[in-house]
Amino acid sequence: MSNSMKSNSTRMAMLLLLIWAGMILGISFLATPVKFTAPSLTLPAGVDVGRHVFAVFDNVQWLIIALLVLVSLRYSSSGMIRWLPLIVFMQIMQSAWLLPTLNQQALDIIAGQKPQVGHFHVIYGVIELCKLLTVLALAWFLLTLEECNS
Repeated sequence: MSNSMKSNSTRMAMLLLLIWAGMILGISFLATPVKFTAPSLTLPAGVDVGRHVFAVFDNVQWLIIALLVLVSLRYSSSGMIRWLPLIVFMQIMQSAWLLPTLNQQALDIIAGQKPQVGHFHVIYGVIELCKLLTVLALAWFLLTLEECNS
């Protein structure tokens, strides 16, 4: 593969990673907690909006992962290949375990019931923070790799 193709693949991966990091920051760490400070928003309405946002966001994240896999296969960077399974594992934990549990809790709240007690929001937040740091670290790795190759 030519250096310019590698460079374009690296830039594409960095762009995807930085867009993803921005989405995580904007959705998970800004918009979600802030919406619950709105005095006119009821808890059932807030959790209903949240479950819809996170369902769409989950799909968008899987799309970004698929694009990163395609870029990494083209680029065959050992760094990308090493980091992607960790990111995929965190996304699987959220998609397959936490989101269904949190969705059920949201449905319970919307129905006026008391949700099952658990620390699922905290676990989701910790994984989201770890995923954000991993995505940023991978973007940083690719940036330094790009600078070394220039």
